[in-house]
Amino acid sequence: MDSLRDRCAIVVGLDGVSLSIFKALISKGVMPYLHNLSYRALESSAKVMVPYTAPSWTSIATGVNPGKHNVYDFVKPCVDGSIRMISVSDVMYPRINEILSFNKVPSIISTVPYTYPPTPKYEENIVIGSWTRSKVMIWPHDVYLKLRNEIPAIPALNAKSIGEFVERIHQHLEHKLSIELSLAEKYPWRLFFIMIPHTDWIFHYAYDLVLGGRKDSHILKIFELIDRFVRRIVELSPGEPLIILVSDHGFTEASISININVLLEKVGLLSLISDKNIFKNITLE
Repeated sequence: MDSLRDRCAIVVGLDGVSLSIFKALISKGVMPYLHNLSYRALESSAKVMVPYTAPSWTSIATGVNPGKHNVYDFVKPCVDGSIRMISVSDVMYPRINEILSFNKVPSIISTVPYTYPPTPKYEENIVIGSWTRSKVMIWPHDVYLKLRNEIPAIPALNAKSIGEFVERIHQHLEHKLSIELSLAEKYPWRLFFIMIPHTDWIFHYAYDLVLGGRKDSHILKIFELIDRFVRRIVELSPGEPLIILVSDHGFTEASISININVLLEKVGLLSLISDKNIFKNITLE
């Protein structure tokens, strides 16, 4: 497979999974396929300008830093002093799937923040929007019509027990991945790019259970599911695949915390005002 036409790329985003956590998981034996691939892989734990979810995923999707793609946070300040949520229209740089589509290279991209909706002229895209919203978002319209009734309900994260929580996440992820495997089977693609938010949900509520869990623990079944999914996507590849695992940020245990206002006060750069009505007699001209 020497021709570029015989090549493709698979990008799997594991939300919240640092390189150290990934290595800990594969060492447990719960991700055997990815463990095997790791022996032939290059690894990097890069320092980024803004190690935060919104700008990080946008940098991954565009290949440029926040200074070029214009996303620094989930929100953006307005001229009148208010703030609003960032939308896809704020991204000032084309995403990789759009660049490929401009060159008539088909792609499937799912759940990557700030990629939906794509610019309409990019007809080679299949784009699935956020799975954390109640509204079904799928481009193009004909694919939407086929899948709108298959999208699973958003899992409730306020479960009564950790076991119930894990089961909800597992069921939702299994349904999600099965739909995306069907897309990979039915539609042409040279880039398959998926972001999996379920890993982040798990770490928010059960970080210690993931790292301390036995290989046969139910919570680690979620990572086994991801491992099988990657293997199946590789099997469905239309050519020789380049497999890329990426993450936006990594969970770790924080041994200290710092209140920036307290720090500024101690160094003399901030003073506290006790009178809450200090501005009551001030008028703007």
